[in-house]
This record gives sequence, C-alpha cells and structure tokens, in this order.
Amino acid sequence: IDIADNRFWHSLERGESIELPPARWRFRKWGSVRRDASRLYRLVRLLRPEVIIETGTFEAQGTYALAAAASANNNNARVFTFDYDGDPTTTLPDEAWKELRSIRQSTLDLIHTTSQNCTVEFVEGDTRQILPRFLEERQLTWDLFFQDSMHYYDGILSEWTAMRAYASNRAVVVF
Repeated sequence: IDIADNRFWHSLERGESIELPPARWRFRKWGSVRRDASRLYRLVRLLRPEVIIETGTFEAQGTYALAAAASANNNNARVFTFDYDGDPTTTLPDEAWKELRSIRQSTLDLIHTTSQNCTVEFVEGDTRQILPRFLEERQLTWDLFFQDSMHYYDGILSEWTAMRAYASNRAVVVF
C-alpha cells in the first residue's frame, strides 16, 4: 500500500461503510458523520494497525468506527482514546459535559460488546498534560494516530510533539 499515492486516499471513498450509533448530544453538533467514519473504517481495514491512538473521543463515534474495523481485522489491535470534559474554546454549562459523559460511556459500552477482537481503553484527561506521560510509561509504538481534538494550532502541536517519538516505521496520522 502506497499511502503517498493520491489514488490510495481516493480509494477510501468506496467500499464498506459503517453504521454509527446516533449523535445525541444536544449542545453541539460535533462528532463523526457516517461518510468520515466509513473512511476511517476502511483505512483501518486496509492498514491493519496494531496500536491506534485517538484524541477527542467526544461521543465515541469515531472510536466506534476504529474499533469495529480493528475487531474485523482480528489482529489483537489496541485502541486508546483520550478525552476530557471541557473545551477551552467554549463556555458550556456543567450539565452539558455531564450529558456528554453519559453518551460517551454508553457508546464505549456498546463498543466493548460489539468489537471483541480488539481492546479499547478510554483515558480521561487533557492530552496536553497526560499524553506524554502515558506514552512514556507504556512505551507504546503506534501505527495510527487519529488527531480529533484540540482543533487549534497549539493543541495540535502539543499532541504531535508528544506522539512523534513513539511512531512506528509505518505510522499514519489522520487530522
């Protein structure tokens, strides 16, 4: 597979698709849509990564697509997904974050029952603070990094700075 070839990325437009759990958070319409989730699903099916790291779990719809594909690959993949309740760019009430936490947990529970050929671990916290320590302690070499949080320059740079030293020789980053 030559991921540097544009034909590879265009090929992700066709093929298997995935049905996602419905988006339910009433405060913001963020999260994965079926088209993007299906691309992620096909990417994981093609690349067969063994360690996947996702930042920005949100409702866990992207996590659902990653886990479903990893489980279908049946290669004992591990998916680590990071998020926290809060966003430095918004001022939402505590009630909103409590609702999101409940929705996220519901989707993670569904993942654990439907994607049994892989492991999925939710890690709570601000990645700018916990990601460097997490990677150092576990000495993980990752194959796929789905950067879907901190949608601003300093946040992305902080996550990438932590991640790059632990990239495998076949690592792919999706922004």
